[in-house]
Amino acid sequence: MDVELPFEIPKNIEPRLRELKYSLTLLRKNSLSFIGALIIIIFFLMAIFAPILAPYPEHAGRTQDIRNQLEPPSIQNPLGTDHMGRDILSRIIFGARISLLAGTSAIGLALLIGVPLGAIAGFFGGYVDEIIMRVVDLFLSFPPLLLALAISAALGPNLRNAIIAIAITWWPWYTRIIRGDAQSVKEKPFIKAAEAIGESKLKIAFRHLLPNSVTGVIVQSSMDFGSVIITLSSLSFLGLGAQSPTPEWGLMISSHRTYFLTNPWTVIAPGLAILIMVFAFNVFGDGLRDIIDPKTRRR
Repeated sequence: MDVELPFEIPKNIEPRLRELKYSLTLLRKNSLSFIGALIIIIFFLMAIFAPILAPYPEHAGRTQDIRNQLEPPSIQNPLGTDHMGRDILSRIIFGARISLLAGTSAIGLALLIGVPLGAIAGFFGGYVDEIIMRVVDLFLSFPPLLLALAISAALGPNLRNAIIAIAITWWPWYTRIIRGDAQSVKEKPFIKAAEAIGESKLKIAFRHLLPNSVTGVIVQSSMDFGSVIITLSSLSFLGLGAQSPTPEWGLMISSHRTYFLTNPWTVIAPGLAILIMVFAFNVFGDGLRDIIDPKTRRR
């Protein structure tokens, strides 16, 4: 007796599963990238379950414990306490949530701006391409950190404005990547076929061309995540990003830089957190490039 399922099983599910299995195999073969992926997963789990994992979740806010200020690492406080008596481990765990959320928001906003502009420039060409790319060149003529500093200072010192500043700094890179891929894809037969049946240029650009031009941007954004984390921490260190008592890692380093010689754990712990997260995203991005890029997959 045939049983009707309440949903339709896609016919191409098996090839997709094989492709996913092959991609995971390639990732496992690249030991550094596999380690990076595991570290990223750990950071995401830390961010999601921060209230449960943190020994003193209240120390992520305005709570102070002056009697235990600047205590060295111990059983009660594995990474020691800061100048306000707050548990550094708890603040680092909550800081993972801030870094990942801010980094995802900044890159997401940059993609939202840069990807459509790149698709339009690459597909339409002519004066449209010329105008968009001259604006891109204008933004790229400034050092990224310097431009982010200027924008963040103009908008005001807080985490939201720092995210906006980073997104404004980063979008031109994605526009340039998408534009180059789009110029190649628009010569493909399926684009010519869509034009032949009378589809509008905007529909072709966003329905057919864009989905086939995002490979490079996906790889680049994964590798950019580490740079975004460093930029965000730099802005917070300089007082233009997250503000106290937010447990952002760059702000934690800035708040305790005067204690580095006498109480080094207050600076080393958040510094190592930044180092490990940036390393993880960089090596994972390398592995993702090897998986997605057909040229490297044949090696």
